[in-house]
Amino acid sequence: MNKACLVLVIILIFILSSCGPKFVAPKTTSGDQIEIKVTVDPNLVDTLSVDQANARTKLAEWMQRDLFNKFKSAGYKAVAVNFKESNSAGLVDNSYQVNIQFLKVHFQNKAARFFVGIAAGPAIMTIDYNMDGKDNPGILKDEKTIDSVKGEYVCAQALNKTIFSQVHDYMTKKYTSK
Repeated sequence: MNKACLVLVIILIFILSSCGPKFVAPKTTSGDQIEIKVTVDPNLVDTLSVDQANARTKLAEWMQRDLFNKFKSAGYKAVAVNFKESNSAGLVDNSYQVNIQFLKVHFQNKAARFFVGIAAGPAIMTIDYNMDGKDNPGILKDEKTIDSVKGEYVCAQALNKTIFSQVHDYMTKKYTSK
């Protein structure tokens, strides 16, 4: 009985220890954390209705919070910045700003999805993003489009994973090659 409990505890410890973050932020040469400021602009144009503007704003806030959490859990010093107050000119050494702007957001019609399933069509998101560093704007720059029949939040999550991965890869190459 004791051996069975010991084996069970060892297996449980093994499973729990493998659930940690798979991305670990590199450190600067002095051992400091790298600061990543995250800003998401919902791009509220005049042609949007009040409901569309509210939905875009809510999606932008969620996307920023999700990306912020990804950076923070990996060990970066993450800072959420309001897109209206965004200013890459104030960056210091080992500080970067990731700017995301919605170019196109086609929300999925939830009622149509309920009645006809995936035939209702996908949610589509197109974003423009760039990462700025001190005296180095546009270190990373890309435009991405993604669609999903599961909704706009799945699109946002997939875009965040891609952005996080690209930023993390850049940071790893820059700070581990020294």
